Amino acid sequence: MANKEKKRSIFARIRNNFIAGVVVLIPIGITVYLTILFVSVSSRILPKEINPNHYLPYNIPGVEIIISVILITLIGWLSL
Repeated sequence: MANKEKKRSIFARIRNNFIAGVVVLIPIGITVYLTILFVSVSSRILPKEINPNHYLPYNIPGVEIIISVILITLIGWLSL
Protein backbone atom coordinates (compact mmCIF):
# COMPACT_ATOMS: atom_id res chain seq x y z
CA MET A 1 0.00 0.00 0.00
CA ALA A 2 1.15 3.46 -0.74
CA ASN A 3 2.02 5.72 2.13
CA LYS A 4 -0.69 8.34 2.10
CA GLU A 5 0.48 11.60 3.57
CA LYS A 6 -1.91 14.36 4.34
CA LYS A 7 -1.01 17.52 2.55
CA ARG A 8 -1.18 20.45 4.86
CA SER A 9 -1.70 23.92 3.59
CA ILE A 10 1.11 26.44 3.69
CA PHE A 11 -0.81 28.46 6.29
CA ALA A 12 -1.12 25.46 8.62
CA ARG A 13 2.63 24.85 8.40
CA ILE A 14 3.39 28.52 9.03
CA ARG A 15 1.02 28.53 12.01
CA ASN A 16 2.61 25.41 13.48
CA ASN A 17 6.11 26.82 13.01
CA PHE A 18 5.05 30.09 14.64
CA ILE A 19 3.58 28.31 17.65
CA ALA A 20 6.71 26.16 18.00
CA GLY A 21 8.86 29.30 17.88
CA VAL A 22 6.77 30.99 20.57
CA VAL A 23 6.99 27.91 22.79
CA VAL A 24 10.79 27.97 22.47
CA LEU A 25 11.32 31.73 22.80
CA ILE A 26 9.07 32.52 25.78
CA PRO A 27 11.20 30.66 28.38
CA ILE A 28 14.38 32.08 26.83
CA GLY A 29 12.93 35.61 26.94
CA ILE A 30 11.82 35.23 30.55
CA THR A 31 15.28 33.96 31.51
CA VAL A 32 17.04 36.86 29.76
CA TYR A 33 14.67 39.39 31.34
CA LEU A 34 15.17 37.98 34.84
CA THR A 35 18.94 37.87 34.37
CA ILE A 36 19.01 41.53 33.31
CA LEU A 37 16.78 42.37 36.27
CA PHE A 38 19.11 40.53 38.67
CA VAL A 39 22.15 42.30 37.23
CA SER A 40 20.54 45.72 37.61
CA VAL A 41 19.30 45.04 41.15
CA SER A 42 22.36 43.18 42.43
CA SER A 43 24.47 46.30 42.88
CA ARG A 44 21.85 47.54 45.37
CA ILE A 45 21.74 44.23 47.25
CA LEU A 46 25.30 44.38 48.54
CA PRO A 47 26.11 46.87 51.27
CA LYS A 48 28.59 49.57 50.27
CA GLU A 49 31.17 48.16 52.68
CA ILE A 50 31.25 44.82 50.84
CA ASN A 51 30.80 45.98 47.24
CA PRO A 52 34.27 46.73 45.81
CA ASN A 53 32.85 49.13 43.23
CA HIS A 54 32.08 51.63 46.00
CA TYR A 55 35.43 51.77 47.80
CA LEU A 56 37.93 51.17 44.99
CA PRO A 57 38.97 54.09 42.76
CA TYR A 58 37.85 52.07 39.71
CA ASN A 59 34.92 49.82 38.86
CA ILE A 60 35.34 46.08 38.57
CA PRO A 61 33.20 44.92 35.67
CA GLY A 62 31.37 41.69 36.27
CA VAL A 63 30.69 41.92 40.00
CA GLU A 64 26.97 42.26 39.28
CA ILE A 65 27.10 39.32 36.87
CA ILE A 66 28.81 37.11 39.46
CA ILE A 67 26.18 38.08 42.05
CA SER A 68 23.42 37.32 39.51
CA VAL A 69 24.88 33.89 38.73
CA ILE A 70 25.02 33.12 42.44
CA LEU A 71 21.38 34.26 42.91
CA ILE A 72 20.17 32.24 39.90
CA THR A 73 22.04 29.17 41.19
CA LEU A 74 20.52 29.68 44.65
CA ILE A 75 17.03 29.89 43.15
CA GLY A 76 17.70 26.72 41.16
CA TRP A 77 18.91 24.96 44.28
CA LEU A 78 15.80 26.05 46.21
CA SER A 79 13.53 24.76 43.45
CA LEU A 80 14.82 21.18 43.71
